[in-house]
Amino acid sequence: SGAKVIRPGIAIFHSHFHQGVPDFPELKLQGIILSKKKPTATVNNKVLTIGDRIEGAFLLKIDRDSVTFEKGGVKKELFLLR
Repeated sequence: SGAKVIRPGIAIFHSHFHQGVPDFPELKLQGIILSKKKPTATVNNKVLTIGDRIEGAFLLKIDRDSVTFEKGGVKKELFLLR
């Protein structure tokens, strides 16, 4: 199917925090499946695709070992640990 399963790991957070912006929700990246047609990420036990929202955060990008969310103009990248 062309999908590549990345081993689940513990999510670590890298954020660009700005004062006055609402806090990001607690998001846990549990796995990533890359496919040419529809890459998916499992976050907080939900399967998401680019454009989906979870707890007010918008999923912008799915990479091989990370995902990027945006909320209130602030971006946060979650990484899978290997």
